[in-house]
Amino acid sequence: MALLGFALFLARCAGFASAVEPPLRGDMVAWTGEAGAGTTFSYSVAVFSTAATSALATVTFNLDRRLTALPDHRTDNCVGTRPVVCSFSIYADHPGSATITVRVNPGVCGLPLTSSATIRDDRGSFSADSTSVGLWGRCSLYLPVARK
Repeated sequence: MALLGFALFLARCAGFASAVEPPLRGDMVAWTGEAGAGTTFSYSVAVFSTAATSALATVTFNLDRRLTALPDHRTDNCVGTRPVVCSFSIYADHPGSATITVRVNPGVCGLPLTSSATIRDDRGSFSADSTSVGLWGRCSLYLPVARK
């Protein structure tokens, strides 16, 4: 009876055991947890493919509007500042990566800085990832004074 129960368990879970890796996957990371106005930090993205032959992958960094990309501090295969676009060749066991450096604009405060990366390849596959960086510093709120 226990063997029958185990066999039924395996049959029910067989779909979960045979998970298939997506054809294209990208992971974006920020090289800091917190930043403040005027500070710099980097974003990196790693792109993985299951393809047996080479494919051209394009990564588009969509930066928070309160950030400025530094064109002289990025991987050679990246162009632009808003958005930053990186291209490279990838295939199974040969991932691609890119790193860009950004500066937090002066006077920025408030909610975390959220940026994303969209990844596409020439085979039509798509992937996306995003990350947030905490923002330290105080925001001064000036309210108008009512006068009579």
